[in-house]
Amino acid sequence: IRTTELSLQFQLAPGRTYINTKQRRLPINLDAPVFTLGHTLGLKNFLGGDYNYNFTEAAIYKRFWMKSWGKIDVYLKAGAQWNKVPYPLLIMPAANLSYIVEDETFNLINNMEFLNDRYVSADISWDLNGKIFNRIPLLKKLKWREYIGVKMLWGELSDKNNPNMQTDSPIVMAFPTGSHIMDPQRPYWELALGIHNIFKIMHVEYVRRLNYNDLPSAHKHGIRFMVRMTF
Repeated sequence: IRTTELSLQFQLAPGRTYINTKQRRLPINLDAPVFTLGHTLGLKNFLGGDYNYNFTEAAIYKRFWMKSWGKIDVYLKAGAQWNKVPYPLLIMPAANLSYIVEDETFNLINNMEFLNDRYVSADISWDLNGKIFNRIPLLKKLKWREYIGVKMLWGELSDKNNPNMQTDSPIVMAFPTGSHIMDPQRPYWELALGIHNIFKIMHVEYVRRLNYNDLPSAHKHGIRFMVRMTF
């Protein structure tokens, strides 16, 4: 498959401040809401492109301070692939196949496990900032911090991109082994329970897949970690 794309993205982050370096600029204020809207246009017969398609995606990020109860970070995303396309151009989940925690990704979804042309996702994490652990003498001395996270993926595949409905289509391809069509009445959910500020830099999570556990390739739970310094 060969594609030629033109992409345009707008981002609005009122109140965000940056530090400018020679190579890039770094945001230093994560409290401001961030609104993102982007569109990708696929061009057929231009520079070798094989398909015409239109993909639109929107995202919102916001941090909420809960006073002595820490902070909640919310990432919301939604997108749509508007045209009939082969499965590599459908919307694939943001799967994290490593043991390293990465923001805005799913820890227990396999690559291409769900293929959709409409989706909505949510990534909500709550850093309690020691609200519970500070009541336990040993944990208070260690300065560990508790963490709760939940992630959701809702997806839908329209008939025009469903290989079971388009058996004679020259564009739509059969899905690879391990890929499934998501039930639009049953979003995917996963839960994370974590401890961070271990030795000031270590973050460890237990992640649990809450549904779609009957799929042959499903990983029901696991341990993930990362190194991150929080000031």
